[in-house]
Amino acid sequence: MEIAFYVYNINDIGGVESWLYYISKLYGKNHNLTLYYNKGSEAQLDRYIKNYMRVIPYSGQKVICDKAIFCYDVGPIDNFEAKEKIQFIHKIADKNFVVNKNINKFYAVSKTARDIFTEITGKECEVLYNPLVLDKPKKILKLISPTRISDDKGPIWKRMQLLADKLNEANIPFIWLIFTNNHDKISGLRRGMVLANPELEIENYIADSDYLVQLSTRESSSYTAKQALGLGVPVLVTNFNTVDELGIVDGVNGYVFDMNLTNVDVDKIYNKIPNKFDYKMNESSKDWNEFLGKPVAKEPKEMVKVRLIYNDTFKDIVDNVIRYPNEEWWMTKERAETLMKTFTNPKIIDIIK
Repeated sequence: MEIAFYVYNINDIGGVESWLYYISKLYGKNHNLTLYYNKGSEAQLDRYIKNYMRVIPYSGQKVICDKAIFCYDVGPIDNFEAKEKIQFIHKIADKNFVVNKNINKFYAVSKTARDIFTEITGKECEVLYNPLVLDKPKKILKLISPTRISDDKGPIWKRMQLLADKLNEANIPFIWLIFTNNHDKISGLRRGMVLANPELEIENYIADSDYLVQLSTRESSSYTAKQALGLGVPVLVTNFNTVDELGIVDGVNGYVFDMNLTNVDVDKIYNKIPNKFDYKMNESSKDWNEFLGKPVAKEPKEMVKVRLIYNDTFKDIVDNVIRYPNEEWWMTKERAETLMKTFTNPKIIDIIK
């Protein structure tokens, strides 16, 4: 039996596209399934082809089949010579739904869609639920790079693209969060890369990652690598000049690559994540105490956030800066309350936090 599907546009994502994929996956090997389309996503079409559904561009040719199946668009229905012409109702019908007289049978993907369709059109309609087959999902590799994409770090972005390409070529699913303020230096995001603005409380994101990635040419002392290792998160790094001093050991608490990434083993990265290691970072608390001198008795002062509500500029004599209308900044609660008592007409600031 020859079964032909017609869909005008195969989108990158969508319910009909998934419907076709699961039909091909479940029934493509044992049934003669052909999809005719006018335009479409190559990635989606490739999935259908791999599952033995033929895909043929439609340009007005005559199609002879046993069953012709349409979805939203039934435009070329007269060019399909079939024993049975069927329309699937994938979305809730409205009062503007037009029934084509050449359709022999209607199927809806849910009882709700069927009932509303029948109520609006008066046509009988059967329910045929969407097919679904789920493979065992792969683990998503979670990467993070809080870093500047700047010249002083060398061709860091090209290396990041290269690593992403290697992961994608190996069909390793990953999400790579890239926190940076250098968005203007970034082009050609790869699948899996997600661009984000800088985040000051970055430890929360690092702790939830499989690896921290830092692919610089040089680093005087990578804070993010220290943060990751201190949190028990391994690193993926190039062999920049301070790797050894930071205590990064290839295969123990991460993986170290050459500058061209020729020694990247994506299978090892994915399947052998170092997740149990002891890390003792270089720390200088004793030296810092000597450097800062003896501690002094100090009463912590409560800080508050204020807004300049005066409609003119105001000279902040403590910080020696000019404040502008609606500007917000922090100061001690004591000083804020003094300013509010001193300047009452007109009022200068309000405490907002």
